Amino acid sequence: MKYKMPLAILLIVIASIGISFVRSNTASRCIQGNCKNGVGKSVFPNGVVYEGEFVNSKMEGKGRFKTQQGDYYEGNFNNDLKHGYGKFIYAGGGTYEGYFENGVKSGKGEYKYADGTSIAGTYVKGDPEGLCILTLSNGIQMTGFYKNGIIFEGSGIYIYDDGTRYIGEWKAGKREGKGLLLDETGNILKTGQWEKDQFVQAATEDSPPSEEQQSSPKKTSKQKRKKRNDDSSID
Repeated sequence: MKYKMPLAILLIVIASIGISFVRSNTASRCIQGNCKNGVGKSVFPNGVVYEGEFVNSKMEGKGRFKTQQGDYYEGNFNNDLKHGYGKFIYAGGGTYEGYFENGVKSGKGEYKYADGTSIAGTYVKGDPEGLCILTLSNGIQMTGFYKNGIIFEGSGIYIYDDGTRYIGEWKAGKREGKGLLLDETGNILKTGQWEKDQFVQAATEDSPPSEEQQSSPKKTSKQKRKKRNDDSSID
């Protein structure tokens, strides 16, 4: 996804991961309570520990789990999957709080990166969709329209695979309006007016980039164009 995020840091929080906790609870070992129909604590072969409610030997109801890698989830489960409202804390420092459906981010939610940057709105199949608000670590907010997980219309930030970043205005998924292009270290490459995804005119002293455009978030691997698996499963 060529994240030309119309002013909303391309934050693709990948979705489809962790579609299942464990398809077979028979592989787990109950170490406390009732892990069939009740409240108990179970350990899986890969070291994941689940504590919470069980129905027919499956995780169902309220519970929490922690992986050996340090990922932690607390919230609702259905048929061994994250389902309903919950909070997932990633080992890398990111946090998602909101709704899940069949193990995937779905519905209202907010993903916050380790540096404090966050994106709030509606998630569909794990990605932001529709009108969302991106808040940078310095408090500046950018509103944009996402389509299929890509910032499509409005104001936002897009970080390309080579580390360069565009901060500015977008239209129909293309750079359109005032914008700023930075290299991966934060040096300005181009600043001014863009049309149909092309740089057409340098900024003048009379029309400097907006404060939002001058505020560049720190580069993080989570903001790159390529998707990565953010959700963890017990498998």
